[in-house]
Order: sequence, then structure tokens, then C-alpha cells
Amino acid sequence: MGRGPVRRTELEALCRSLLVRMKREAFFTHTTAALLLGLPVPTRLAQLRPVHVGIPAPASAMEARDIVGHSLRIDRDDLLDWRSPILTRGELADALEKYPSRTGLTHARTALPLLRSRSESPRESMLRVIIVLAGLPEPQCNYNVFDEHGRFLARGDLVYPDYKLLPQFTDDDLRDPAALVARIRLRLRARGAAL
Repeated sequence: MGRGPVRRTELEALCRSLLVRMKREAFFTHTTAALLLGLPVPTRLAQLRPVHVGIPAPASAMEARDIVGHSLRIDRDDLLDWRSPILTRGELADALEKYPSRTGLTHARTALPLLRSRSESPRESMLRVIIVLAGLPEPQCNYNVFDEHGRFLARGDLVYPDYKLLPQFTDDDLRDPAALVARIRLRLRARGAAL
């Protein structure tokens, strides 16, 4: 395989062959990860090689021909998706600064501070952003609830642990955000929130 523009099937085959040599905690990163996910990448960077492989620091970066190894400081709370990390919030912010003239960057820069690592679904994120933009306190994402003896009781998509409130919502609730926010505000006030 040469160094010309990448075809996703070729990259997938190459990455599969590398998996047997990679440490268990290693992962594909940078343009390699973007290409594997089918994300848009500038043509000059959309190459089959080198393959970018990351590993959490302090482990040493992978060294091999046609591989760019990265030893990265990874804080679990900084990952945009803690179950299968793609990049850190800092890397995303750097990318937004690197391409200042790209279409949609104004919206992306506005959205960046609203991103959370523990969110697990677009619907959940949409509700959390509606709540925050309405001026309500921000709920915790995917919060485990335990009783006074430490026994697991529930896991809520969005939870206000200080007010012992788990807002329940459906797709219908998202069709009328103002009414939904009003209900959550009432429930928070009833639990002692100063709103």
C-alpha cells in the first residue's frame, strides 16, 4: 500500500493488522481515527500512512515504521466520550483554532463549552443543553444513585444529586422545551433550589 489518498477499507485492514502489535490500552488517534470514523479530513492529511497510535501517558509511544506514536495525558473527565475516546476537549479546541475560516466554526465554538464527557446520547445532550441555556443549574450526566447503605438504586441520565431529583423526559417533552424547563424549574424550587 502506498502513501496516496486513503480508501477506508485499506485503512481498516491496515489498522486490524496493527491491533495484534498494539498494547491493550493503545488506540488509533488523530487523522487515523477521523478517517476510520468517516469524518471529513483535509485532502492533504487523508493519507493511508503514517498511522497515528495513541497510548495514555506515562506509557511510551509506539515506535515502528509508518507509525506516529503519541503518549497522551488523558484525564477520564476530559474525554468527549469516556466509553470510546476519540479526542480530548483540548484537542478539539486546538482544531477549532487551527481552521478559523471553516464553515460552521462559529457554531462549533459556541457548542464547545457545552460538551460533557459523560453524555451517552444525543437526546440526553439536547435536554441538558436546553436546561443550561434556560439558566437552570446543570444536572449531572449518567449519575449512579445509592442508598444510605451504599447499595445501588438507579442510574439517571440527568440527575440533580443535591436536590434528590431525577428529571424524567420523553421525546414529547423535547417538542416543547419551554414547558419542560418550566416543569423542571418548579420541581427544583420545590426541593429548595433558589431560582
